Amino acid sequence: MQGEFRGDFTRDTHNPSKQFLRVFMQQGRVQLDADWNEQSAILLHYLQSLATDLIGPYGGPVENCGFEMISRSSLEEADAESELLKRFDELEASDTPNFLMSPGHYYVQGKLCHNPDYVFYTQQEQYPLKETEKLAEGQLYLAYLDVWERHITYLEDESELSPGIKEVALGKADTTTRSQLVWQVKTISIKEDDISGGDESDEDRGDSNARQAFVNELKTDPSQLQKLLIAANGFKPGTGKLKAQASIPAGPDASTPCIIAPDSRYRGAENQLYRVEIHNSGETGTATFKWSRENGSVIFPIEQIGDNTITLGHLGWDDRSSLKPGDWVELVDDIYELQGLAKSLRQVDSVDTSTLTVKLKETSSPSDSIGLNEKAHALLRRWDQKGKENHPLQNGVLPVKEGDWIELEDGIRVYFAPTDQENLPNFYMTGDYWLIAARTAIGDVEWPQESKDGKLEPMALPPHGIAHYYAPLWLLTVEDSGVISVESDGDCRCKFPNLCQIYELQSQG
Repeated sequence: MQGEFRGDFTRDTHNPSKQFLRVFMQQGRVQLDADWNEQSAILLHYLQSLATDLIGPYGGPVENCGFEMISRSSLEEADAESELLKRFDELEASDTPNFLMSPGHYYVQGKLCHNPDYVFYTQQEQYPLKETEKLAEGQLYLAYLDVWERHITYLEDESELSPGIKEVALGKADTTTRSQLVWQVKTISIKEDDISGGDESDEDRGDSNARQAFVNELKTDPSQLQKLLIAANGFKPGTGKLKAQASIPAGPDASTPCIIAPDSRYRGAENQLYRVEIHNSGETGTATFKWSRENGSVIFPIEQIGDNTITLGHLGWDDRSSLKPGDWVELVDDIYELQGLAKSLRQVDSVDTSTLTVKLKETSSPSDSIGLNEKAHALLRRWDQKGKENHPLQNGVLPVKEGDWIELEDGIRVYFAPTDQENLPNFYMTGDYWLIAARTAIGDVEWPQESKDGKLEPMALPPHGIAHYYAPLWLLTVEDSGVISVESDGDCRCKFPNLCQIYELQSQG
């Protein structure tokens, strides 16, 4: 799993390096969610790998290639009576300058991005723009796709317009969840040097040769877009690595079962899937993390929001999945999730089980106000971290401290591995996470091991997710007058013909 999956899962068993082809059911055996999740993961990995091998890192069909950028000026030149011009006339002043994106298909790392209709940049359903992300006059931009997977439960799928995941005939019973592909068209400001390559003799950013070379580089080399993202907005992929363990050797007598320390094992009463997730981005000392023993799956639908009081749809199905005073919670909705935000966690002050209301402790920071949209699937998510003497909480989360084992609970410990490169510190990105399967039968966690000096040690692993995939789309210029110029030579999309078109071209000689 490489998406934002916070479901109530047993564990994640898909490992592409094992090259498993299918999962077999056997007679009279226990059925586990992990096995069937692995089956779908095997098939999905195969199909997306095949599509990537055939198409390349990104591309769209010639006849139905989506995400063509359309400006008002280009419509006026082509067809002054176009119905699409009326859409521009209906825009609010706050939504200008703007551009339309055409419907169609585009594949990014084998993942199908389907745009069903013409949509404005500022009105994307899966990407509510921040004010700072709107287009500014007198700028050259590169529009690109950011593609990732989001986990959807029946609570995020509730809608007045269409039936949802939940089977209403089952009453309160919960069943399956879904993976949703999220595509978001974003823009970054491009400098003249990015196109000219810093060549002072090429001062005109519209120089056709330099522009064409720049576009061709973006089409053929995916690393070029990542370099631009880093230069433009400080984008950095998460590079931090984590180790996890529970069974801790007890000195020189570790091999003697009778004298292993009683705390040198997982002491939990139940099997758990721990989730360690980065909250605030940054390097060690700045980055923070939170953790959940239930993979972050303990959530509560928000029905009504007051100043510091929230009315919930339910308080969980049992004590294990409920709330109590002192718990730390995160207040989220669709906008929060889709923008990848990380606001301070809030602490539960009291819980009224008769009215299903939760009172949160006061906060002095205006940025910590609830500020949720109740109609955007507002939820309250519980996290389980507690402060310890050597690792105190900071606004409800823990600081990332490299080179030191940090105990979570019941003997579970994690270790953020220091970087091997002195001048290149690790960077931790909001949303990066690791999954740790703790099992009572072995009194330990399931974690890959490696041999060092004849001893087995936990491996330092990169995050399990969230995996983001990127594809360049189009160069566009916002003139000082606010008019957007979209030129055909700024099209950074790769296009491929279908088999019929290839056959026709071959038959024509």
